[in-house]
Amino acid sequence: AYTWGQNPDLYIEKEFGLDSLGNPILKGLLITPEHHRLYVAGGSFTSTIKSFVVRGEAAYYNGKYFQTADPMAAGALTQKDYLHYVVGLDYGVGHLKLSAQFIQKYIMNYNDFIEEDEFQNTMTFLAHYDALRETLHLELFSYVGLNYGDALIRPKVTYDFSDSFSILLGSNIFVGNERGMFGRYKDNSMLYTKIKYNF
Repeated sequence: AYTWGQNPDLYIEKEFGLDSLGNPILKGLLITPEHHRLYVAGGSFTSTIKSFVVRGEAAYYNGKYFQTADPMAAGALTQKDYLHYVVGLDYGVGHLKLSAQFIQKYIMNYNDFIEEDEFQNTMTFLAHYDALRETLHLELFSYVGLNYGDALIRPKVTYDFSDSFSILLGSNIFVGNERGMFGRYKDNSMLYTKIKYNF
């Protein structure tokens, strides 16, 4: 497929001037969000091994722009291909459902000027249990960033008073190294509730 990138790329232009001694100095930055097109190819599979479901999907992105510190790169952007894939395992017994996934993003033809890591490794875990004749639902879902040891933990409890009325209590908990995708938000952990009524 030939499509647009999901997020804008930041094209950065540097404005230089001279100080009072005639030396060049950086006066400012002009940052322009730009959307670029890229080619995407991918596929998926699902298989059953005894009581386990094994699944996976992968996508190859051609021509993605990445932020770079390379002083020779126009707009502080460099164009690279990357591979993004996930492999998952699901298991269920009775009212208990368990799931785990490994997710990796690999930037090809990498160099140290690129701001993102060459390999970005993440795992997800899900445990879901239904109790009290399937009126009480307990769930724990988490993202774990393997590069920096950070995580987003999302416990959730839902109680169905009837088919049309339920109350949910949940939390988003960010922990770990501030350099990670989740650890940088560790001051933004939150508790929330949701009341649902259908009529």
